[in-house]
Amino acid sequence: MLQGKADLYSVNVPLVKGMSQNKVLWTSVLENRWESRSCFEEVIGDVTNAKEEEEGIREAEGNERGLLAGNEGGRAQRQQQKHFKWSPRFQDVYRSVERSGEGNDGRTIMEHDIRLVCMGMRTTC
Repeated sequence: MLQGKADLYSVNVPLVKGMSQNKVLWTSVLENRWESRSCFEEVIGDVTNAKEEEEGIREAEGNERGLLAGNEGGRAQRQQQKHFKWSPRFQDVYRSVERSGEGNDGRTIMEHDIRLVCMGMRTTC
């Protein structure tokens, strides 16, 4: 380690039977992209608890701030709100890994090997 600098490493150990017999490999990071439209999907239907919680937060915020910018009456202007939940489509990542070559973290993890990646700080990674 250089004085005043540090390297950052990421280690992934698959929790599979016989893991202690698997290879440990230095890899690069596979640049994955979400090919599908989004990693979120709109929640349709009852979101009562989330909506009540959000309204409470917004009311407290409004009371703390007083007047909202561009709204001299100090009342929040209501807009139709939509709710979303994290809903990743992992098929995108799986396809990316299958199309990739050897030596990247995705392929190494898929093959149940242990991977080490230098995330960088020094230029000697």
